[in-house]
Amino acid sequence: MKIAKLEFIPASIPYTHREASSLVNRDGVTDVVVKASTDDGLLGWGESSSGANVESVLEALKAMAPFVIGRSPWESEVAAADGLFCLSRHRHGAVGHLRQGLWRASL
Repeated sequence: MKIAKLEFIPASIPYTHREASSLVNRDGVTDVVVKASTDDGLLGWGESSSGANVESVLEALKAMAPFVIGRSPWESEVAAADGLFCLSRHRHGAVGHLRQGLWRASL
């Protein structure tokens, strides 16, 4: 089983009530949903957390795709060692949730 395709889908979800705290004051959230498809038809889904903006997260995910496509979803650690973590700005959001989608595709 190999990852055949990655899709990155920006999604904006409005809240029914404003979220207000010392860290945020917002009426919704915009993140990128990651869909990983394997060559034998399995799907894995992950959600990438927001960065500076959704465009930067989307571009970081696109830059990571060559390290993942063609590999087994079980090889997420190897893919990370090969270069995913060079995109350190999005390390905790984009990389973690891309790996989450790969793990789910491998179940």
